[in-house]
Amino acid sequence: MGTLHNKFLQNLWLLILILLAFPLTLYIGVSGYDAPIHMFFGDHYAKSWFSLWDYRWYNGFNVASYPPLVHQLLAFSELILLEPTLGYALISSISIVLYAYALARYGKLFLEYKISILASIATILTPATMISFLLYGHLTTIFSTALAFLSSAFFIEYIKNHNYIKLVISSLLASASIYSHHLTSMIFLPILYVTTIIQTYLSHKAIYKKILKEALRLLSLTALFSVGIYPFIEFTLNVPIQTEISHWSRYPFNSGYLNLTVCYSFTTYSLVVLSVIIMIIKGKKTKPLMPLISAAIFLTFLSMGLLTPLPQIIFQGFSKWLTYERFTFWATPLVMITFSKAITSNPRKLSIPWTLILLIALIGIIAVSAILYLRTRTIMYSYEPSYLSFSIPEDRCIQAVAKFLNQNCGDGYRYLTLGFSTKASIISILSNAKTIDGFYPTARSDPLLTQSGVESLDSTIHWSNGLKILNAVLSKADFYGLKYIIVRGHDDVYSAMLKAYGYKQDNQIYDASIWINEHINSIELKKQNENLEITSILWGVIPLITFMTSLGLMIIDAFKKQ
Repeated sequence: MGTLHNKFLQNLWLLILILLAFPLTLYIGVSGYDAPIHMFFGDHYAKSWFSLWDYRWYNGFNVASYPPLVHQLLAFSELILLEPTLGYALISSISIVLYAYALARYGKLFLEYKISILASIATILTPATMISFLLYGHLTTIFSTALAFLSSAFFIEYIKNHNYIKLVISSLLASASIYSHHLTSMIFLPILYVTTIIQTYLSHKAIYKKILKEALRLLSLTALFSVGIYPFIEFTLNVPIQTEISHWSRYPFNSGYLNLTVCYSFTTYSLVVLSVIIMIIKGKKTKPLMPLISAAIFLTFLSMGLLTPLPQIIFQGFSKWLTYERFTFWATPLVMITFSKAITSNPRKLSIPWTLILLIALIGIIAVSAILYLRTRTIMYSYEPSYLSFSIPEDRCIQAVAKFLNQNCGDGYRYLTLGFSTKASIISILSNAKTIDGFYPTARSDPLLTQSGVESLDSTIHWSNGLKILNAVLSKADFYGLKYIIVRGHDDVYSAMLKAYGYKQDNQIYDASIWINEHINSIELKKQNENLEITSILWGVIPLITFMTSLGLMIIDAFKKQ
């Protein structure tokens, strides 16, 4: 009983954090740009857990185009809470708390535990984290990054005391990170492991004679536990090459994007500069921090996108597809740990906790200011500043449109939204109707869309060649079975185009107008093989088992210490 009480008191800050995070996510986070997309994927698993195909987007697409774990957790929460929005708020809140705990545990490798908690809170409150969490809706990135930090921490703990349960936990967590987000596991996880191993080697050279052997053991176990990711690998090897879709983070210092860069990255960049200055002043005393600050600087340079040659050298042709604000997000915890260690070593008369508390307050004020600025300017409802959608569709409008489509848009017909942004994903959740569009362009296979350079047809008006692409789609409306088009805004532009292709405005649903072409014939749905295969079972079972096993072993390990 005493052990449980002590554990509760030690982790009370996490409980407070989740109580603060949930209402914040419910009020702001569910409107994040990617949030409805993640809800849609979660809804797929809630309705058809073992199916790797969903017909509601792109005339059908491969769900294995995105790692499944976080979306399966969303599916569980949707089935329990009976509401995708509540489910997203819950899982998103848990993910940010898991991230905070992971940073505190990882930071404990280099800092006193109380200091590592303060550094963790400071990281959570930085604009890079808060904007990713609330405005971008980067749920899978945050969750996967949290697992990466935990995995790295457990591996170093294993190296120090040779407790094999920690090696298994580390491997399971690394696999869970792979099951959560592909870019985090392919790019950040290796960087974090290499950095941490070098960092710890410099501090404890005597215990690292067999480090290579242990690292190979970790890799072997991780590969074994990650067998369920095979459908994603198969998809990646066969995905069609698409035309580049522009993104502000590739040229973050261009005049049109500078406000985004300042809001998102300025605090992190400042901490990098301050850390370097402090380390230069303190000289050899901060030498053990070199791997951490080097990794932070490396990630910071990558966050500058194609303004430096580094991404093209490292990622080659793939560099034109990456979104680079994530590198700022990944650099932030590393530089925060470095900065905290630098200012707390040999503090003299400085009050360490109060210094970090003041830093947290300052960073919090900056983050709130950045979020308020971006939210009131409505820039962050999409990734591209040119998408300035000045209003989000109301829930009642979304629900009414979904009801209309359920009643009218049968299996043989398709619909298209214009001006709903990613909120159109909610229509897909509430309706069984099928659209030729979607909001995960990696998964699309129609050559007209893959070669368009447009993220979604819904936002075509905001792309330089968008109306040309929309014209091409409308000219093939009968081929697509495109009978219904729902329009929000820019009626002066869309009306003439739709009339030219035989569409007539039928009725108005709140601020959305319904356009119908009665001459469109129904098309046959191309069914995929729905037989349950071994890959579907692996995809549907192993990621959750891996994650839940790692949690169970973490709990056992925590109480064994007592």
